[in-house]
Formats: sequence, structure tokens, C-alpha cells
Amino acid sequence: MRVTLEQIAAELGVSRSTVSRALRDSPRISKTTRDRVKALAAQMGYIPNDVARSLRTNRTGVLGFITQALGDTYPGDILRGVQNTALNRGYCLLSGCSEVNPGKERKLVTDFLAKNVDGLIIAPVASSKNISFFRSLLKRNLPIIFVDRHLPEVEIGYVTTDNFFGAYEAVSYLIQRGYKRILCIAGLEGACFEAQERVRGYRQALADNDLSYEKVFFEDNLEAAPRAIQYSYELMKRELEAEERPDAVFAINDAMALGAVRACLEAGFDIPNDIGIIGFDNLEIGEYLPISLSSVQQPKYEIGVQAVNWILDSLNESKAKEPLRMTIKPKLVIRESTR
Repeated sequence: MRVTLEQIAAELGVSRSTVSRALRDSPRISKTTRDRVKALAAQMGYIPNDVARSLRTNRTGVLGFITQALGDTYPGDILRGVQNTALNRGYCLLSGCSEVNPGKERKLVTDFLAKNVDGLIIAPVASSKNISFFRSLLKRNLPIIFVDRHLPEVEIGYVTTDNFFGAYEAVSYLIQRGYKRILCIAGLEGACFEAQERVRGYRQALADNDLSYEKVFFEDNLEAAPRAIQYSYELMKRELEAEERPDAVFAINDAMALGAVRACLEAGFDIPNDIGIIGFDNLEIGEYLPISLSSVQQPKYEIGVQAVNWILDSLNESKAKEPLRMTIKPKLVIRESTR
């Protein structure tokens, strides 16, 4: 049977309102009484009734988080930042995974709204299919923010990596180490603005160093996007047989860098002497490969922290805060896959 405020009040010989205020740390109640109430509540196993509280405050104390692949290290690190910050500020979290499916993404958002979440943090699918849907959400008095990636066509704020800067730094490093024919494996999410920014950074680094070799593999095939490693592996095998094969690879995520590494090793090439490889994400697995992977480390945890703080600060304002548009600079991590 659920322990009630009335039962705690009866045990202590105080009013129900005194117990309620004490549990909320009201300054109207003395510290001695607050400590007594909290100690007895813990002893009796009291659990606050969030439903009743939400009826009083019109807040549920719940945020929604939607990403594309909860099992991967990268979104998992953003999730940790989101969850820890929410918990520290007295909120709990509902999370869901779109699996790079616009229909599933829309269903998750709708379901979370039906649960009356107080705010939404979303790593959106790179697709035009939900543009009008997200625009319709702006009419609600609900704070929403994108993380990791955003949709430029929608006036929803975001917290992302400075992707142009990260790509430019990575490719510039390859050039400084003597690599001249740098291939860019950009993958299968051609509609993703953040991926486009990484390609732009790659091209700018080549232009600034007067390199004529420029080859980018970039497609728009959302259904095939989860098979990024296989895509990169097969592409790399073909490119290694080209008359003018690359002597370095910039892969816009670590998954595709791993596919390229395997293809090179199978073909008998020496990494990093014959061919250098650098990724983007700095997944933990890259550090423990037989040839550890150089990569661009994104500020994953910080992205989650900043997003939740904006959501909760918005809830505490008398009116909605202006959309946050934040890019955080990544850093280059050099390991054995580059000279």
C-alpha cells in the first residue's frame, strides 16, 4: 500500500501541509522539522505522487530524448550528458530510438507529447519527410532542441559540433604529414547538414593547400545508412585498385573509417605508411584496434548538458527563450593510423 502524506503527518503529529512543505524544502518550515519529516518519509518508504504534482503545477518533471541508435557509443555519450544533467536538476527521462526512420521518429515524438513531457531533445533523422511536422511543433508552448545534427529548414534551436572546423583540422593534419591523395568517404546521408559541413571542411583544406586530388563519395540513401561500415569497406576495396589510388582517407565517421581500415589491411597495405586513415567521432573502440584510429573527438557529453540546460532554463522563464544555436569545437586525437 502506498504511503501517504497523511500517514507521515499522523506519525509526527503535524499537519499534512507541514509534511508537504518540508519535503519540498520550504523555508517556512524549520530545518529540524524538515529533517524529521524526511527521515520518517524515507523510513516508511514514501514515494512522491508525480501525477498529483503534475496536476497542480502543469508539469510532469519528464523530458523526452530521441536519437537514432541507442546502442552506439556516440549517441550513448550524448544520452549520458542529457540524463545526468536532467537528474541533477530534478527531472527524469523518456528515451527512444528512431533507427534512422522518419516514420518511427514522428511516432516517438507524438507518443512523448501524449505523455505530456515538459521538453524534447531530438537527434533528428536527416530527411525532408518530417520538416512540416517539426514546424507544427513550434506552435506548441513546449521547448524543443536538436542535438548532434539539425534541420536548417526548421526554426528549432540546436547544439552540435563545429563540423567544418573538425574536418578542416583533420584533413590539414593529413596534408602536413605528407599525404597528397586524400579520399573523403562521406557516406549515405547526403541530406545531413552536418555531414555536408564535414565535406566542406575537407574541400577547403585541399583548396588552401593547392591539392588537385579531390574525391568524395557522398550519397543520399537513408535506408542503407545503417550499413555504413559495409559501404565503406566495399568502396575502399574498389578504390585501392584504381590507377591513382589514394594515400589517405578522411572518413566522416569512425564506422566508415573502420570499414576502410579492414579493406586496406586485407589488401596488404601498411597503415599508416602506405595509407593513412582518420575518422570522426572518436569512438572508444578506435583506441583498442590493432592499429588504433586517429579521429576527431566530438564534445558528446557537453552537447547533452547544454541541450538540457537550455530546455530547463526555458521552462523557468516566464516566456520561451530564444532558440539556442550552439556549435562546440571538437579536438583532433592522433593515434597509429596516421603518420
